[in-house]
Amino acid sequence: MGGVSLGNTEESIDGSDEGKELGLDNSSELGPDGIELEKVGELEGTNSTKSVIVTKVIGPSELKNLSQMLCMLSHFFNDSKQYDVIVFTTLPWEKQDQTFLKTVVHPTKLSIVLEGPPLLEQLSALNTTEQDFLLKRCGNATSIQNLTWAHHCHEEGSKVYKLGYGWQAEFRSYHIYTHPALQEYKYMMWLDSDAILSQTLDVDPIEDAIRKQAIVSFAAFPYGRTRNQRLIHKMKIVYNHSICNTFLNKQSGKLNGKGCSGDNINLAQIGGFHHVTDLDVFRKPIHQKFLREFVGDYKFSRKYDDQIAVTLVGLMEQYFAMKRNESKFLIHQRSTNVTLRIAHHCKFDNVDFAPCKAKRVYGKLLKEDNAENRKLKDRCGKYFL
Repeated sequence: MGGVSLGNTEESIDGSDEGKELGLDNSSELGPDGIELEKVGELEGTNSTKSVIVTKVIGPSELKNLSQMLCMLSHFFNDSKQYDVIVFTTLPWEKQDQTFLKTVVHPTKLSIVLEGPPLLEQLSALNTTEQDFLLKRCGNATSIQNLTWAHHCHEEGSKVYKLGYGWQAEFRSYHIYTHPALQEYKYMMWLDSDAILSQTLDVDPIEDAIRKQAIVSFAAFPYGRTRNQRLIHKMKIVYNHSICNTFLNKQSGKLNGKGCSGDNINLAQIGGFHHVTDLDVFRKPIHQKFLREFVGDYKFSRKYDDQIAVTLVGLMEQYFAMKRNESKFLIHQRSTNVTLRIAHHCKFDNVDFAPCKAKRVYGKLLKEDNAENRKLKDRCGKYFL
């Protein structure tokens, strides 16, 4: 049964009646930093209901793979829905590449957006100690002028990774929610650039998430775990609460959390390759404060990634919503009969075996000759040559 510690009591944070079974104590009306919970929950949002589909790449070298992904997305879903598409990029694109990509999704509106300042500008903003620390982590670079997004870096608690992926983790965990390109949108459907739709969607996952009052609606759980004890401290600094375990109610499809007992954290997290997110929740000052603390050990860290961030902020918001007698949830799509069959890392929705490459997903579909697959070939075939 899920809960979160509050003084010496343990409360459910799934928004259900489970808290009553735990002896829910409603005497405390103060949340983090002594702020009244009603004020913590006030939206700092857009007053908009617009939705957008978002992905991210390092740069234009990913044009071919991105074209394949976006064409499959368009054919199986967005040609009929016409949600705006935003592609965040670390490196700038030439005009002709931008034009080519826009033709893939035409007539859908597509924008290619730089997610942040150039690398050297970000590095120059670091103090000398921070620069030296980064250079030690990133191996053979002798000065910040020599560093590139492709440099391999290391840190305790994470595998070796390219510097660009360290920035990606920081961007997707924190900066994305207040990026100017997303200001006019309330709901974001995230899809990794290597996450491939393989069937016509009979359910719109954005509309479904809104209808189910989802803070986050997601395809995959569990998708890795973290045992990083520093997370407990980061949560308590901001929320005065901490969550150390997560579990899925497969009957309701709701993701729940359980509060920490000591420092034994074993947190299963939401898969980051696809989710639908209420952006206004993540823009709230209290959650922005946590996300800033979350990524704040040092620049370009990989160990605090977006999957953990989405999971923790979602569960904390679910808890605050329960205190306000509001119904907001984290919803697992397949457990609520929404099967998207997104091919990613050799699995559909992290459950069934899938071809590991977009071209193989596409090729397997075309083995069956029917009217629908002929339409797919006409729509997307040229991007798989």
